[in-house]
Amino acid sequence: MIALKNEYMEKYNYPVPLCVGMAGGIATPESAAAAFGMGAAYILTGTVNQSCVEAGICEAVRKLLCQAEQADAAMAPAADMFEIGARVKKEIQDKFLLTSFEAAWKPTRDFFLNRGNEKEVIRAEQDPKQKMALVFRSYLCQSSRWAIQGTPYHN
Repeated sequence: MIALKNEYMEKYNYPVPLCVGMAGGIATPESAAAAFGMGAAYILTGTVNQSCVEAGICEAVRKLLCQAEQADAAMAPAADMFEIGARVKKEIQDKFLLTSFEAAWKPTRDFFLNRGNEKEVIRAEQDPKQKMALVFRSYLCQSSRWAIQGTPYHN
């Protein structure tokens, strides 16, 4: 990425240097220093922030995060990935939703209907990708609450 940045800086004569950041696995001062040593202008941290008391996450979840290592992490769906056609494994029903997709759709559907957003429900029921996106958005929104409350089976 740094080489590509340098190539474009030279090719297009940018007056201000382009910035390249790094993220993923940056959880210690040493990994942050390594990122900057490789030329990063900035870094993004993620899970390490959730293990802090200030995150408001329940103690059980913080302890799990502190024990987690790189190999313990798996890719999970991101809310913005579904509309662009990202593929999601069927195992999400068993590992994340803990129910069938259709069973997860019912409370999601009810949520939108109770808030007067019938257009979103109609759209989702006509477009399977949109329906999936809404179910996973619902899951992602609830996951923060589960982590804060320490809800069993969702940690």
